[in-house]
Amino acid sequence: MKSVKKSITMRKSNNFFIMILALSLLLCAAAAYYYFNIYSKKYNPPPMETASVEGVPEIANEDWGYSPFGIDPEFRLKVCGEPEIDGNDVNIYLTSMNTNKVIMRCVLVSEDEPEKVLAESGTIKPGTYLKSIKLKEDLKSGSHGAILKVVAYDPETYFSKGTANLKIVLNKS
Repeated sequence: MKSVKKSITMRKSNNFFIMILALSLLLCAAAAYYYFNIYSKKYNPPPMETASVEGVPEIANEDWGYSPFGIDPEFRLKVCGEPEIDGNDVNIYLTSMNTNKVIMRCVLVSEDEPEKVLAESGTIKPGTYLKSIKLKEDLKSGSHGAILKVVAYDPETYFSKGTANLKIVLNKS
């Protein structure tokens, strides 16, 4: 009778040990997944735009609707509301005012399909402008509705400082 009780006790002890071991392995696997897939991934900030130019552009064409927008005292910009498409370039003249304390970039998306990115830029510094951004695909002639998403970042940490969405009309002749 004692040997039966002893073997039942040993089985319970072995089952308990196996459960603790399995739980420990599961915890190690979860920790490894977290480290390699979440914690260790480094943030890659958006690249600086190499085509940006110091100063404020001279816009000769009044039809392009080059206007200022004040999102915040630290986030002010000028951009064309009806930019012309020249080949594969959209002449948006995105201008970051020299009083800004943020860097900014833009993403141009289709108004009909907001998940479809038409073009995007690198970041530009205060006191610079970007004449044009390159389209990812060719657009047909005529007018096309689009949304210009302008994203502002803290220049040191790249934390978001806000986003402005502007409805614009792209004109291709």
